Amino acid sequence: MLVDHHSPVAQLAMFIAIVCTVIMGLSRQMGNLILNLVNLTLRWAFKDPQENLTEHQSSILKRISTTVETVLSKFNLDGKTTVFATCPECHCTYTPFFQLGSNTSSYPATCSNRPYPDADVCGASLLDEALAKNGLTSSKPTKPFLVYNFHDYLARLAQKDLEDMMDRSCDNVMASIKKNEPPAYMSDVLHREFIWKFEGPINGRLFIDRPGKEGPTSLPSMSIFLIRRA
Repeated sequence: MLVDHHSPVAQLAMFIAIVCTVIMGLSRQMGNLILNLVNLTLRWAFKDPQENLTEHQSSILKRISTTVETVLSKFNLDGKTTVFATCPECHCTYTPFFQLGSNTSSYPATCSNRPYPDADVCGASLLDEALAKNGLTSSKPTKPFLVYNFHDYLARLAQKDLEDMMDRSCDNVMASIKKNEPPAYMSDVLHREFIWKFEGPINGRLFIDRPGKEGPTSLPSMSIFLIRRA
């Protein structure tokens, strides 16, 4: 990891921000504040009576990132994403492809989609050309569409407050089913008759049933949460 090349002091300072934002759930803005406060505290602690810093101390302070996003990337905790090219006319999306031996994503230059049967090919331009630092031109999607890796997204749901919310949704439905009290007005996907009758892998047991309520968030709870977010 990139963080392995930093001094233990810089690693610990950045790890504090990781704990606060990833584990304790503080916002990125608060994480940035913590990073800067730790940096400032170390700077005051390092200074001698003449307020000078040694070269080693200055190097440590420079190694401490100022944003949580940078810290996450150094710990390999930043989310994996894929940038699709979206047609600005018909909104068709195109998956990036990579030339052999290159890590740079490439896309078709124009849209080849037919918006409806018998329609002409859209043909709209998908890319904007920009001048890169090396003097060469680079092409980027005119209308990018960012997609997060599903496994990363699912892993980020493993938070106590989200787990409680997902489990509570299933438990509330089960309580209504046992009381035979269907809602008079359907305002949620959980009110649908299909959810109330859909059985899981065990015959005779509903998919949303969590007998014993043991262990971490169940598959039914996670699935229902994803359905509601869709």
